[in-house]
Amino acid sequence: QRVAIALSSAPGAAAHFYTARVDAVASGVRLEHIDEAVEAGNPNVPIALVENIYDNSVTPVDLATGTLLPKISVGTSPRDAVASGDAFYVCDRDGGTISVVYPWAVPAQAARTIKVGGSPSSIIAASDGMLWFVNGSDGTVQSIDPKTNVASAPLSVGGSLGAVAIAGNTLYVTVTSQSEVVPIDLTTRSLGTPIAVGSEPEGIVATPDGRRLYVADRASNDVTPIDVVSGEALRPIPVGVAPVHLAVSPDGRTVYVANYGTNAVTPIDVATNKAGAAIRVGGEPYDLVVSTDGKTLWVVNHQDNDIVPVDTLTRRAGAPIADPYGPYTLALGLSAALP
Repeated sequence: QRVAIALSSAPGAAAHFYTARVDAVASGVRLEHIDEAVEAGNPNVPIALVENIYDNSVTPVDLATGTLLPKISVGTSPRDAVASGDAFYVCDRDGGTISVVYPWAVPAQAARTIKVGGSPSSIIAASDGMLWFVNGSDGTVQSIDPKTNVASAPLSVGGSLGAVAIAGNTLYVTVTSQSEVVPIDLTTRSLGTPIAVGSEPEGIVATPDGRRLYVADRASNDVTPIDVVSGEALRPIPVGVAPVHLAVSPDGRTVYVANYGTNAVTPIDVATNKAGAAIRVGGEPYDLVVSTDGKTLWVVNHQDNDIVPVDTLTRRAGAPIADPYGPYTLALGLSAALP
């Protein structure tokens, strides 16, 4: 028997998500319970989707309160995600698929999977809404049109690929095995001249003005800036051990680097390309993002199984949010973009 249940928040309720648990009981015996995320108050609640590799799931997090909401099963070894409209697109690295996740649907679920190339592991949204990602083991890139959820034919780059960034109308791909970055024109889908960087580049990020790229060179323990106009690599910036991923502040003034081997984040001043004092965050920081207001840096510590907020003004880490399911990466969104 289907029963409709209406939930409402009290006047003046704090603006964030709550977990509502509904129990189905017959003759005093609980048959099942359902956990759902219920939003109250102002809908512009910052949310994150954390990818967990221990149990092939993703966990929505209400960043306003630090509350973990019911997790959602996805494909094998989820490694990156991006928000698009009312969904998140999750790279299932060992499954060769992209899971389309609707965190606030009832029930919350991965509604479908899209078959792609081998080891999808980095994904980004272009200004036209297309989603571009690397297939790391195939040496290819592909795109998905979120309007149709159809993947394009793979475009061969070669080598073992790390991550992607977009500046203007160009997609930039780190080629870990070749220690270079390859530009791809998104209109013609043609490859440009590779740019030599440090050893085993992994993460890459573009400044908001599209004039500079920063590449995390994992094996040489530095970050290589690239001038987008000239296509030339600038002097490498020494950071911590094993830099893996980067994030840039909304104002474009600071790039933050996750140093997996030294349990710290290094801030880089974009105006001077100088590294600041390391920020201790926890064990094996792997991924990080900056809030849309620029006030908080969110860091995923893989070894510690938590997500740590860092105040970007004081550069001090706050209380961690525990996530026991093997957090590796995270993506930001706003609940205002969701139904």
